[in-house]
Amino acid sequence: MRRAPMGCGWCQGNETPMTIEGNLKAVAGQLLAVIGLPCNDVIHEAQRLDHFGDGEVVFEVGPLHLRFLRERGQDFLDVSPASAPGEYHPFGDVELAMGWKTVDEVWMRSEPEPLPEILQRLRRHYQQLQEAFSGTQVHATLAKLDFASRRRGAAFVDHLRRLAEEAQRK
Repeated sequence: MRRAPMGCGWCQGNETPMTIEGNLKAVAGQLLAVIGLPCNDVIHEAQRLDHFGDGEVVFEVGPLHLRFLRERGQDFLDVSPASAPGEYHPFGDVELAMGWKTVDEVWMRSEPEPLPEILQRLRRHYQQLQEAFSGTQVHATLAKLDFASRRRGAAFVDHLRRLAEEAQRK
């Protein structure tokens, strides 16, 4: 689970992602509109142009809070149930918890994934997310997210151990 602000960016089918340097809220809102997600409200907005353009904007989209983040030029998306605001989870953990990706697919990336690709998957699975983050299912979903986060962390630690063992053998 992430609690600290991070970052946001997007591209329009280009190989090089376009970063959000100006109004984070306007660009993130446009991106949500382009993919057809029902954006109700901006919950929070903060931008620190003096720190690499770091910023965040949080939108309420149905039963979800979507937090677009930028930290040191890297862009991320975190998700929180609207009923438990502030309990943000990296979208990779959501994909792992929902069974859309394996733990290896989530933690092995060397660079953040472009937000348009992430949002296309979010749009594709939006009905499932609505159900998972609504009503009585939200507590079970949060438990799955906690487990997914621990699995991702354990996989990373195991990888570090293997690297250390290999280094000792050399």
